[in-house]
Amino acid sequence: TTGKIITWNSDRGFGFIERDDGGADVFVHWRDLADLSCDHLSFRTRVSFDIAPPDRSGKPRAINVATLTGNAATPRPSPREAAEAHFRSD
Repeated sequence: TTGKIITWNSDRGFGFIERDDGGADVFVHWRDLADLSCDHLSFRTRVSFDIAPPDRSGKPRAINVATLTGNAATPRPSPREAAEAHFRSD
């Protein structure tokens, strides 16, 4: 399965993945990363992953999470950058 990171908290080591197939967002923890490095995960990072069956929380989670080759994460624009882009006229 593939998708993109929609939230990632480096301090706490978890986040959520939006699935490309339109399914429900999936929780991901740093221990389930294929390379065990969370420094490269940020907003819109494209990833591949498997889905583990629901655990005690009752919800599935992403496992074997790996960034896709050639992936460049798109940083979330600052509020100022977003406002400037909104009002910029070409």
